[in-house]
Amino acid sequence: MEAHEDRTVQSGERWGHIDELNWAADRATIRSLNNRGEEPSEWLATEYRELNARRAAAATRG
Repeated sequence: MEAHEDRTVQSGERWGHIDELNWAADRATIRSLNNRGEEPSEWLATEYRELNARRAAAATRG
């Protein structure tokens, strides 16, 4: 199975390669901020939570 294949989520949106890259970039940024003892902005935290939820939904739908 290819790691970045498109998957359909419940809302009808597709999870693709760009979504995966955005999720990974947000995750890396948040981890870096946390390691420095800083909090991510509310916007970044919200964006990451939304992408994470979409990613999980796409994974469960296969």
